[in-house]
Amino acid sequence: MTDKELRRLSKENLLQIMIDQQKRIEQLEAELEAKDQALAEKAELLDSSESISATTQKLETILAETEKQASTYIDDLKYMIDNLELRLGDTPVRRRRRVEGKSE
Repeated sequence: MTDKELRRLSKENLLQIMIDQQKRIEQLEAELEAKDQALAEKAELLDSSESISATTQKLETILAETEKQASTYIDDLKYMIDNLELRLGDTPVRRRRRVEGKSE
């Protein structure tokens, strides 16, 4: 609407246009607020998923290190048992007889 057309309108018409514009502004503000809230919720969800991802990676690293240490510990135990058996002169047959309680 041009300035000339606006000047020809009555005060009642101008007031009605202003009321309509105010209603439209309020509607747009409400929509904007709802979209801002939805965006904030999505950002929070994204932050949460990134936190979960980082925690998962840390746990995977800890698990891998624990498995490595357990494997090393088992290998060390096997090595110590083998050395002990050599010192005692144990063979698999003798060991089985000893465990079963049979004499040679």
